[in-house]
Amino acid sequence: MDGARISTKGVERTGVISDDGANVVVKNSTVHTRNGVLPADYQATVETPYMESAPARSPSTAAR
Repeated sequence: MDGARISTKGVERTGVISDDGANVVVKNSTVHTRNGVLPADYQATVETPYMESAPARSPSTAAR
């Protein structure tokens, strides 16, 4: 990415994704991520000392 301006806000606040072994070069760019608010009924499903996949989002929340 060269000259990109990325700004995102939310609980899942990914600014850049690299998939399938890809390499990403970021130059002359700004990537800014901000916190979001968890739903009131959210319950953690993993223990933070262990790296595990987060639960999948339901289709109703994926478009938010």
